[in-house]
Amino acid sequence: MLKKGEVKMIHKMIKEGLSKSAIARKLGLSRDTVSKYAKLPEGHIPVNQQPRPKGAGYDSDLNLLARRNSR
Repeated sequence: MLKKGEVKMIHKMIKEGLSKSAIARKLGLSRDTVSKYAKLPEGHIPVNQQPRPKGAGYDSDLNLLARRNSR
């Protein structure tokens, strides 16, 4: 996840006419990363999403299966 300033820098460099490859070299990023963030709207603020704990959302399904199998 890039910081807000890095995303702004990508947009600024694109406006200046730099290629995505050149931007990637200057910022030490992959071309795919530069392309991904270049497609976002200019005022976009990246939000860090918290990873889901393992098994999140599956507890109710597992409980249901456990009850079925115990019969």
